[in-house]
Amino acid sequence: GTTPLVTDVYADAPIGAAGDGAERRPLIERKSGADTPQSYPEGSVVMAVIDSGIAFANGRFCTPPDGNTVIPVSRFSHLMLPTGTGAFSVLGRSNIAELMQAGLNPATGQFHEINVYNKTARRQSDGRRNVRPLSLPAPHGTQVADLLAGADMADEVTTRPMIGVALPSSAIIDTSGSIAAAYIPALVDEILALSATMTGPDGKPLPLIINISLGFTAGPCDGTHPVERAMFDAVQSALAAGREVHITLPAGNHAQSRLHAELGADDWDKDGLASLTLRVPSDDATPNFTEIWLPERPLQDFFED
Repeated sequence: GTTPLVTDVYADAPIGAAGDGAERRPLIERKSGADTPQSYPEGSVVMAVIDSGIAFANGRFCTPPDGNTVIPVSRFSHLMLPTGTGAFSVLGRSNIAELMQAGLNPATGQFHEINVYNKTARRQSDGRRNVRPLSLPAPHGTQVADLLAGADMADEVTTRPMIGVALPSSAIIDTSGSIAAAYIPALVDEILALSATMTGPDGKPLPLIINISLGFTAGPCDGTHPVERAMFDAVQSALAAGREVHITLPAGNHAQSRLHAELGADDWDKDGLASLTLRVPSDDATPNFTEIWLPERPLQDFFED
């Protein structure tokens, strides 16, 4: 009854151990005020990122300071940070604003972004090795977040509130997706729950886009991976509840390494023909399919050649 679904060898405790009959999921603890309702202008959309190394205090994700201060206001309405024990801590706007205060240097009166991340790391990990501090390099999540919703601070964007979810280091290192599968279903559900409190002028939950730019090099290629199934189920449940939810996924990353065959220029014969064989095991009861990626050229040109 208490056996975890997956044991994260990099964490100090198993993931999501639960009692008899309970679904095994990671512990998600909301800090005070994290679920406070928020209202946004018409046309607003919630932009959520599940990744690693999300620089929430960067100017690309902030609006100008309020009042007589140099501290910008982060557009991140929520942050979900791993604790290093298989659990997550959920911060709301007030918690994030408190972290932003750490960027102020009283001696110079200037705002230093790196100080915010140093304070976050001290609160977040307590020295545990399964948490990658934002102050370290390779902030993939920052790059993805900027593609998703980045903007110049001077533009004062107020219609794209953001939710950042930082995965543990182990979930990023494990390219099979096994450890990520133990986290992502619960994290997606938490994003849905938090974003439901973020409403427009009509009182309805804002449309939601979730970006998961991860690539798995192992596992099924037919949509039955636990992460893929969790995303599908989440969207279907949201649609059934009358919400507008979209998930953006990578078209690249490890997609090419999951191919079963690839044709190069030397594989075509003098008539411009080539063949591939799809061999299906006789005891394979799953639906099988062939996905063909053609060159980045108009189809007419391709076949005329």
